[in-house]
Amino acid sequence: VSQVNPRRVLVFNCSHERNPLELLKLVKAGHFTAVYFAKPDSTRPSPVKKATAEELLEEEGIPLQEEIVQNVLKGKQVEDTTWQETLGILWKHLMWEEEKMRLASPRHATHYAIPMVCNKTSGEILAELSSTISNPTEVLVTGSLYIV
Repeated sequence: VSQVNPRRVLVFNCSHERNPLELLKLVKAGHFTAVYFAKPDSTRPSPVKKATAEELLEEEGIPLQEEIVQNVLKGKQVEDTTWQETLGILWKHLMWEEEKMRLASPRHATHYAIPMVCNKTSGEILAELSSTISNPTEVLVTGSLYIV
């Protein structure tokens, strides 16, 4: 009897008022097979400016990798980046930093192989996961709880 490894899915969001790197660092060791950066069903005005991925990475001393930014944005202009895409850029940088420590050639790291989706609501993600679940699946929903 063969044992099937479960899919491990992360569904994440936090408001731009928080430093998402603090939260993402806590879950990065989860060995996820797919990552979703969910948008809330509704938003509220905020006096706090949305930080860019570059600004947040600079605060952490992580160099911005233009290749990662372009991989996440898929041709979009940087100034049109959504908050969920910013979260995706941060996530890919954290994965790149981790793999850089393990691999001699981080440019050929596996972080690009892990599916990542930005800009869907939690309801859209649930529908997608429900329609594609064929193997055992573990889902971690975290960040700002009001998205759930």
